[in-house]
Amino acid sequence: MVSKSTTGGRVGRARSRRGQFSARAPVVSPLRRAGVFARVGRTATGAAPPAALARWLLAPVLVDSTAVPLLRPAPSGASLADLGDRLAFGALVAFAIFAYTSIAWWIPATAPLRPALTVSGVAAGGALLGLWAGGRSLWLDGWRGAAVFAICLLSEASVAWSFAPRLSADTALEVIKEGLVYLVILQTIRGPARLRAMAAAVALAAVVPAAGALANYVQGTDLVDGGRARWLGVFADPNHLAMALSSAVPLALLFAARGRGLVRRLVFAGAAAMEAAGVVVTQSRGGAVGLAAGVAAFVLAGRAGGKRRGFLVAAALVAGIAVFAPAAFWTRAQTLAAYQTDASALGRVHAWEVLYRLVMDRPFTGTGAGAFLAAWPRYAPLSAGRHAYVTHNVFFQPLAELGLGGFLAFLLLVSSCLAASLCGRRAPATGPVAGALFSALAGNLVCQLSSGYSPNAFLFLLLGLAAAADRSARDEIAAPSPRCPTPLFA
Repeated sequence: MVSKSTTGGRVGRARSRRGQFSARAPVVSPLRRAGVFARVGRTATGAAPPAALARWLLAPVLVDSTAVPLLRPAPSGASLADLGDRLAFGALVAFAIFAYTSIAWWIPATAPLRPALTVSGVAAGGALLGLWAGGRSLWLDGWRGAAVFAICLLSEASVAWSFAPRLSADTALEVIKEGLVYLVILQTIRGPARLRAMAAAVALAAVVPAAGALANYVQGTDLVDGGRARWLGVFADPNHLAMALSSAVPLALLFAARGRGLVRRLVFAGAAAMEAAGVVVTQSRGGAVGLAAGVAAFVLAGRAGGKRRGFLVAAALVAGIAVFAPAAFWTRAQTLAAYQTDASALGRVHAWEVLYRLVMDRPFTGTGAGAFLAAWPRYAPLSAGRHAYVTHNVFFQPLAELGLGGFLAFLLLVSSCLAASLCGRRAPATGPVAGALFSALAGNLVCQLSSGYSPNAFLFLLLGLAAAADRSARDEIAAPSPRCPTPLFA
């Protein structure tokens, strides 16, 4: 029988360990103070066995609940944790808006402030503050997190063997930034309410570049290739603009079909129409295919309760494109079947020929991050000419620049995020937005099969939201679905 005094002492010591470390608390090692031994288990002497410690260290790639405990402060830090959490979420919303609006190009006065980079740093700081003050654990996201880490590590290491070391260093920095944004999303976006807010922010922010491209098309200004509309910054490339807009359309369709109130539905229906029109005036063939894939996935992935309404909204959008799309859009789309006479299509064929020679020569290292164009003169056949092309495929680019390791890591990340968002549909509250994220991600990837841009902030933003939808669905329902194995997709 345990005495009352002994039990009280145990409770007091447990409370001391859970709160801020007081003067009466025993002296412990930093690992033990961080809560490591609480996760890996203790031996009879209080030390963690080597096997248990190894399991904890390998948890990010072996198990589902990958979380690294941080130092736990006093319960009085709850308000500080809430402040950091709200700050991180607000900064994430601002990052999505700034990225989709190209605000540094749209409003040049903001360029010296580097808005997207600044708010991403604020989001990271707020997320760390919320984790530390709230005593929560850092979520590393299992296999997906390991894939992101591998891509960042390979990008940085590729500077050593790159064809263009300075360019690879800049590209690696961008990859690391996007990996950090992915990680911050996982720490901050918890629950369906925040997922919906982020999806709504993306759907509305994409209206800005769509409106800019439509204005240029109507006025006949700043057009390329004889009539293709574009906008500013990264959206000066019509294919890049079409890729971003095609992935925003399913998110706008979600709120047009399931939004609260007629006014809100009409606002998002108008946003979806403008973004689809923006894809049309870019005359991007890959963007058109990606848009079709995203809308089809939205209809097929819709939940039973809103599937009919979603189908009607999507059908109205397709009908509008069929009726109002200009003749130049259909003329350019028909060239898909005659790629032998189309210079743009032939450029992709030549790029893939260069890719084949490159992979045969450097299968494990690639050219270095962002250095594919620098390697063009060495591997291009005479028939390719002097003009260098990018890989034009979102999966071929990591293969060419990071080798087989980068390709496999990227393939694992993308496939697991697609599966995660699809499996997230099983949760009642998270399901609708998870289905829309699946559709947006599918449309983005289909579009980039012929015009790949990896890395890009839009893709990593969607990947992070898809992973967050999976976590939200798992929190919403106690047990994961047997169709979605937890150790594989977590």
